[in-house]
Amino acid sequence: MSQSKPLDEEISEVWIREVPDLRERSVHGVEVTRGREPSKWPWRVGVWVMEHVRDVPLEIELRREIAAALRAVPGVVEALEEDREVWAVRGEPEGKALAAAVGEVLDALDGELRASLASR
Repeated sequence: MSQSKPLDEEISEVWIREVPDLRERSVHGVEVTRGREPSKWPWRVGVWVMEHVRDVPLEIELRREIAAALRAVPGVVEALEEDREVWAVRGEPEGKALAAAVGEVLDALDGELRASLASR
């Protein structure tokens, strides 16, 4: 994980799961941002592969596992799916921990994700 400089003034923190290979990044990429303004839901977690995963039951399993992983991070009060590729997180966790938790889910489902993407 690496912390990046925010490119937007509304963002105070950015954490990226470093994946050097571009093809691998589309499967294992995660971006975590924290808004600068006080908010009930300050964190956003973007999971890049979710743009392409449409296979049931894999999509259902992946969504369930991502939500559970986020809720298990110390400091998280609640996590919910905000958009197809984005989860909102309430609480005071570390951004690096959020990215790592989702990364572990993606790594565990690597074979299924690759098979799903290859069939498209």
